[in-house]
Amino acid sequence: MSNRIEKHGLQVDPQLVDFLEGQALPGTAVTADAFWAGFSAVVHDLGPRNLALLAKRETIQGQIDAWHIANPSADTTTYQALSLIHI
Repeated sequence: MSNRIEKHGLQVDPQLVDFLEGQALPGTAVTADAFWAGFSAVVHDLGPRNLALLAKRETIQGQIDAWHIANPSADTTTYQALSLIHI
């Protein structure tokens, strides 16, 4: 694993730092420090939510997998009628 650079509590790959600070941000009104501060805030705010959603997805996928194992010959119509997934 390559060395990481600490940016506002994040461990960032040097290539990403070089790209953002050397190519993406110049010419914008955003300073590197402001970018990293804002990005860090978003990551730290949404990280726990993302982990919770991934856990929920894992649970739902387990239920779907179990249903398919228990009903190996069910057709598409039967599966769709169950409304297992509510969007």
